[in-house]
Amino acid sequence: TVENWCQDDVVNCRPTALLLKAEALVLRDVKRTKQQEVICMYQEAIAVAETMGILRWEALFTERVVEVIDGLYRDKQTALVFLQRAAELYGRWGAEGKVQHLDNTYKHLTSLTRAPDT
Repeated sequence: TVENWCQDDVVNCRPTALLLKAEALVLRDVKRTKQQEVICMYQEAIAVAETMGILRWEALFTERVVEVIDGLYRDKQTALVFLQRAAELYGRWGAEGKVQHLDNTYKHLTSLTRAPDT
């Protein structure tokens, strides 16, 4: 299992193992009361990916936080923070098509930063 690999010091599985732990917590949080704990678990996976220099995982994991926080916890402000970070990471990676996809997919979040038309 992934956890066994981590215990055996297969270093490159650590970010994925942490991501899977976050995903498992999301599945168990049927009452949607553990948002902060979920975010912390995802952030741990993101931090390890960053430390290891795996930009694509860092971007992907950050995007997953957006999906979970916006879709399940309905916290648009927090999701927007992660969305902006995911777009920045994908941009650094050179995945401009992905940045555009995020903008199109999450228009309801990006509109929170735009001034209302007068």
